[in-house]
Amino acid sequence: MKNRCWLGHNLDFVSNRLFISEERIGRLEKSLKSLLFQIFRDKLNLVHVRALAGVVGQIISLQSVLGKIVSRMSRYMYTCILTQASWNALVKVSPEAVAG
Repeated sequence: MKNRCWLGHNLDFVSNRLFISEERIGRLEKSLKSLLFQIFRDKLNLVHVRALAGVVGQIISLQSVLGKIVSRMSRYMYTCILTQASWNALVKVSPEAVAG
């Protein structure tokens, strides 16, 4: 038992290292591309709050491997989420959130 995959993390017990699985990276890339398409589809930069929150959740879940940088890089997206009162609302994504 040298390597195990658990919750999208690859655990390497020989080198005592933790990696993100390729599948998980692929899902995050797909979610980011979809979100960016929605943002740039029109000039209003509006997306559903749930879509933005889903991407932020995927990014934050990588903190165990990437460290606190994920919190800093996603803080503007999180700020956009907090501006909405409903999960069914549209949110305007700020230029800072897009630049991330």
